[in-house]
Amino acid sequence: QGEQTQLTQGGSKLDPKPHRPQLEVVATFNVGIDPVGVATGTGALLTLLSPAGASLLATPTQEHAEMIPGREPNGGYGAVLGSTLWESDNGGTLRGQSIATGRQVGAYHYGERARPVAAGFRRLWIANTDYSKIDPVTSNGAWMPPRAVPGRPTSVATAFRSVWATLDTGQVVRLDPNGSGRSVIDSASTDSDALAASPTRMWVLHPDQGIASAIDPMRNVTNGQRISVGSDPKGFAADAVSLWVIRVDPDYPERTEVQRYSLAGGRSLGELSVAGYPVAIEEFRGYVVVVTGAGIATVLRGN
Repeated sequence: QGEQTQLTQGGSKLDPKPHRPQLEVVATFNVGIDPVGVATGTGALLTLLSPAGASLLATPTQEHAEMIPGREPNGGYGAVLGSTLWESDNGGTLRGQSIATGRQVGAYHYGERARPVAAGFRRLWIANTDYSKIDPVTSNGAWMPPRAVPGRPTSVATAFRSVWATLDTGQVVRLDPNGSGRSVIDSASTDSDALAASPTRMWVLHPDQGIASAIDPMRNVTNGQRISVGSDPKGFAADAVSLWVIRVDPDYPERTEVQRYSLAGGRSLGELSVAGYPVAIEEFRGYVVVVTGAGIATVLRGN
């Protein structure tokens, strides 16, 4: 608790490595003990998830986060669709809750445990690892025909007018959200684990190799561009000019190291160390939000 309350921009509590190029911190928030993730979606809201509740930030730099009333703890994967927060729980159910009132507005049971979920095209998309499919769900939680994929999905995202998923085969699948079209793209490695979109590329994280590879969405092929992101990345995000990566700090194992790499050549643009183990990282409206196990959300200036 003491470390959380003493965080300051540029201070030793925030980063014990002041001699290295630093990233610009614009805000920090306490989001509760043992936070589990970040939910973004089609609305202009960022949601910080923890067992204690969900905190809402209309803009990443506002001074205080509002709590969603009456929210029950869930599994950690979530997305915001319109005015509703949807979360997949550990019982394999996607539950929707009104952000304004806390009232449950829908539920959809899809499997056995919490799974990644993304929002887009007025629907939710669940990466259903149990059955090698992507489950689309309407904005009120109603069933839709599932989309079969040639492997177990490990992550899901929406970008470039499509739904994307990484598979345990190492491939990436791209789905037409409004039809039956499907493209299967061979990625740079068999350990494809997460997705992030820059304005012109879809990026795939390969944690075993410590690289991120680029897919050209105009041609549905990997374009040969790879960026070394270091060993054992735990998550990443992209903006217009860079990739952001989180990992356990190799010098301070109880902390998270944040690294920023240029999309033009992969050179380091700076780094930061923050308290707590890495939980999640998201790009949001020109900012990058890093959540750690210390119950802290650190907002960094992107682009």
